[in-house]
Amino acid sequence: MEEFKKKGNDFYINESYEDALYCYKEAIKLSPDNHILYSNISAVYIRKKNYDEALKNAIKSTKLMPS
Repeated sequence: MEEFKKKGNDFYINESYEDALYCYKEAIKLSPDNHILYSNISAVYIRKKNYDEALKNAIKSTKLMPS
């Protein structure tokens, strides 16, 4: 999971949002309760101006970790 997350972060920094999204979603398959991954996906969707998906993932993240 950490490898996918790290790759996703690298892609995000380099503005390769589709690749980042792929990596984060692969990481979620391995760690479905990781709130950080949903937050990262939300950030990608914001960059892609897909605000509905960004909100869905932000809500999932906060449900997993309300604080």
